[in-house]
Amino acid sequence: MQKHPLVKEILINKEQINKRAEELATTISAHYEKESPKNNTVIMIGLLKGCIPFMAKFLEYFTYNCETEYMVVSSYLGGTKAHGKPKINLDLNMSVEGEHILIVEDIIDSGVTLDYVKRYLLFKGAADVKIVTLLDKPEGRTAKLSPD
Repeated sequence: MQKHPLVKEILINKEQINKRAEELATTISAHYEKESPKNNTVIMIGLLKGCIPFMAKFLEYFTYNCETEYMVVSSYLGGTKAHGKPKINLDLNMSVEGEHILIVEDIIDSGVTLDYVKRYLLFKGAADVKIVTLLDKPEGRTAKLSPD
């Protein structure tokens, strides 16, 4: 596979991503099988647009019943570093009251956006909110948040 000219180094290849997505989906499916959420369904929320490649691969292996929804939330304001309070640009078109939520994210850096979204969903009445991410960068973390 040819690298894009702006890519200096590939840190994680496609096979590693696929393998990790399968491992995470298998583990999390088993967790929900044991926990048995309301209506036997998990609401899987992807934070657009970065979640798409990982979420697509994760869904291939996720065996528990789920509905997918998406939100657009921004903290970056056109840059590459989080600045200020996150803004919900596209909210959910459903109630999350009493629902079990699984947020799917590609990478957690500062954690500010995810912390905001998690607190928002709990405020809206979600029974619980879990987070799965492909990559976690705790050294850049400014929010008190960890993926599940």
